[in-house]
Amino acid sequence: AGREVAVRDTYPKVKFQFSRFPVIDVGLPSHLILHTDGNAKPHTALDALNWGNRTGSFSIHYYIDADGTVIDGVPDEQLAFHCKEHRIAGSKGWPTTHPDVEGKRGDIGVIGIENVMDATGHWSQETRISLLLLVADLVRQWPHLADAIYEHADLDPWQRANDVGDALHIGDLRDDLTDLLSGEATPWRTVGEEATGTR
Repeated sequence: AGREVAVRDTYPKVKFQFSRFPVIDVGLPSHLILHTDGNAKPHTALDALNWGNRTGSFSIHYYIDADGTVIDGVPDEQLAFHCKEHRIAGSKGWPTTHPDVEGKRGDIGVIGIENVMDATGHWSQETRISLLLLVADLVRQWPHLADAIYEHADLDPWQRANDVGDALHIGDLRDDLTDLLSGEATPWRTVGEEATGTR
């Protein structure tokens, strides 16, 4: 069980204004992928949203800063370029091709959430709280996503063998999400973790 932490029930959210980025509609999102960003702040990586290069750009649906601010990037029902691996996606039955995208991809219809590392190289408690609240909001909007939460390494173990594993225990996140949606009181397991990915 997690240690006692003061937990809020809302999170600050800002819209990221980008230009020259391709709008590619993919419809109903099918899965949710959690990522860890190596940048101490999100802004350097978010600059990639302005590349406008469909084959080389990086983008994300949501970005959570170390202070818990959620940056709203690409809309849920549009394609963001955050995970290329298509072999595992295909084996899971996920769509890997789209008429407006050259080649196969693993992130078509997949909502991506990037989490910034704090000064210690891990996810701050503020990041964890906002992540859980954001995921809960997404599941309320898209109930089928409750059973479709993965980490980057689940889809692309070659490039990101332990992308989230050092920062968050996915099983605890799923349990916390169940508690949150059912109205259970805190403390949450993920908020109490010591950034090791273990319970």
